[in-house]
Amino acid sequence: AASGDVRVALGALWHGQIELHALHLRGVDLLLERNTDGVGNWTFGAPDRGDSPVLLPDFDSVSLAEARIAWRRGDGSTAQLQVASVEARIRSDVPFELRGQASYGETPMRLVVQGDSSLQAALAGKPWRLSMALEPKDASLTLDARLPSIDSLEGAELGFTVQGDRLD
Repeated sequence: AASGDVRVALGALWHGQIELHALHLRGVDLLLERNTDGVGNWTFGAPDRGDSPVLLPDFDSVSLAEARIAWRRGDGSTAQLQVASVEARIRSDVPFELRGQASYGETPMRLVVQGDSSLQAALAGKPWRLSMALEPKDASLTLDARLPSIDSLEGAELGFTVQGDRLD
């Protein structure tokens, strides 16, 4: 069964502000798919915000454990990512950071993602440098990206490092 907990700052609530310290979810089973019209069963961000950026709450810790994230492919089959654990820090005043362990198919992997600024700054259109390390089995893939904007790869600078025999 899925469970979760949220930790909020009560003093901030008293002053009309929402300060979320932590959000922890365990046992989530998520299936992403599209209907016959091609519309997904998910929505990210508020619909039709115009040019206004999405405003994220600050979290000292967001975590997901013992979860399954699956998506239905065009041929009707599903693929899935088994998440053992993943934790992220999402605050407007510190660089974005995410660390986790998951499995795709039969391949266990470790993932580390670090930004040079906050996710909020990237969503507001500021340039973002992002480093990602993916380590399945006895191999590693490192990506270093400099993105002029998070919503486009136009003008992006990407660098890859791959080591090991196979990344599968």
